[in-house]
Amino acid sequence: MNVGITILLGLGIACGLFYYSKNDRDLIGIALGLFIAATPIMPWHLLDHTIINTIQFPWRFFAIITAIVSYLVAKDECHLLKNKYYFYLLILLLGAGNVIYSTNSIQNQSWRFRTNTAYNTPNPYYIGAGHEYLPAQTDYQKILRHKKQVIKYQPHKIKITNVRHTWGRYQFDFRTLTDQKAVVEVPFIYYKGYVAELNHHQRLPMQMNKRTGLTQVALKGTGRITVYYRTTTIQRIGTVISLLSFGMLIIIIYKEKRRATK
Repeated sequence: MNVGITILLGLGIACGLFYYSKNDRDLIGIALGLFIAATPIMPWHLLDHTIINTIQFPWRFFAIITAIVSYLVAKDECHLLKNKYYFYLLILLLGAGNVIYSTNSIQNQSWRFRTNTAYNTPNPYYIGAGHEYLPAQTDYQKILRHKKQVIKYQPHKIKITNVRHTWGRYQFDFRTLTDQKAVVEVPFIYYKGYVAELNHHQRLPMQMNKRTGLTQVALKGTGRITVYYRTTTIQRIGTVISLLSFGMLIIIIYKEKRRATK
């Protein structure tokens, strides 16, 4: 089922409340603005290669729109849900709309289906414009051609055994064959959050291969290495700010609701 028709109907009801609910006009305006931004009406191509482009996928705005619409519908300013006839009519419209939309999508939009070959050779546009997150040194087409994601190293400098690759994590045992450090390239596109742990406790510095944009680590001696992504300090700060902002929003809405009922 596609919930888009549900959001659209809820947004329509919210627009009908615009003239009746002065307290929620800001939320309704925000929901409408984000809804327009998530449609082809918004000329996103004019903002390509700008800081705005880091939004990457405008349909993410539907998460905010859904939260606002859910709040407005649950608040039921016009008391539609208290009337059983309106309530059942609303459920009927939502159910019928979702079934019709889903059926139509399957029957008339078969062009959206992708073969395995086509899926494995996506257009770089589907990760934004291909410029938001990839290092400048990364050759995206080369990465697509090499999907086995093997570790690269010089066998005469280091021996690697027991390689384990799970989702987002590489683990292997190593032993250097010379007195100098040996560089091992792990097939992860370099981000500052990647860390390498030696024997599960000692952190080793990660570097970016200046030619490929991939992650590499310099090793010496023997041990077991685990490479994985760990959130950075700025990401953890951002999470705290988001949670605090959400908590403040709940408090503000609660206070406004109490004020309106007095």
